[in-house]
Parts: sequence; C-alpha cells; structure tokens
Amino acid sequence: MPRAVDVTTSSPLQLKRGVQFGYGVVTACYMATGITALAVAGYFLSEHSSPKRETIVTTNVIKSLFVAGSFIILVSFVGIIGVLAPLKRKKWLVAYICLQVLTIIVETGVGIWLWSRTLDINDLYGFNWRSL
Repeated sequence: MPRAVDVTTSSPLQLKRGVQFGYGVVTACYMATGITALAVAGYFLSEHSSPKRETIVTTNVIKSLFVAGSFIILVSFVGIIGVLAPLKRKKWLVAYICLQVLTIIVETGVGIWLWSRTLDINDLYGFNWRSL
C-alpha cells in the first residue's frame, strides 16, 4: 500500500509532492468557485433587469453572491497557507476543512431556499402538494 508520507533517514517527515499537488489543485478549484460567484454577481448587476429575473434574483441574492464568493476566496487562502507546510500547519488545514463544511451547508440552504421560492412563484409547489 503506497504511503502519503515519506519516511527516510535522510529527510524529515514530509508529504509526497503528488499528495501536496493534488491538495493544491482541489484548493484552486474551490477558489475558482468563489471567483465564479463574484463574476456571476457582477454579471447580474451589470445586466439590465427584467421583471421576471428580479422576481427570483433580487438585490439580496446578488449581495449574498458577493459575500459567498468573497468568503470562499478567503477560505481558500486558509487552505493555501495550510498546504504550503501541511505537517507544520495542521491547525490551518483543520480550520480550512471546517470552514469548507460550513460553506457547503450555507450554500445548500440558500440553494434550497431559492428553489422553493422559484416553485412558489410558478405555483408548482402548491399544485404538486395538492396533487399528492
């Protein structure tokens, strides 16, 4: 079974470069989602609004995209600090994982809220509920 940690007599305990690189790629992808959230929020702010879009994508939703995108980018920097020296900065990595879990829970909640709001607007939720 391959090990993620190199243990040799000539070197101190270190993570293999492949493991460290993989973690860096995952962190970069996570940061890309934050950048995408900021880009989508900027797009919605620059686009001329239509009444149908304003019903779902309100100003509060756009502000929440800015906040979420900024938070994700900040959390990614915590992960980057941790990945530079993962065995020395274990607390940074634990904080990174906890912040990621918190972010996922909040984003899932916002997604469910938007989905149910969309169903209420189109009156699909009430129709489906009555037809059960």
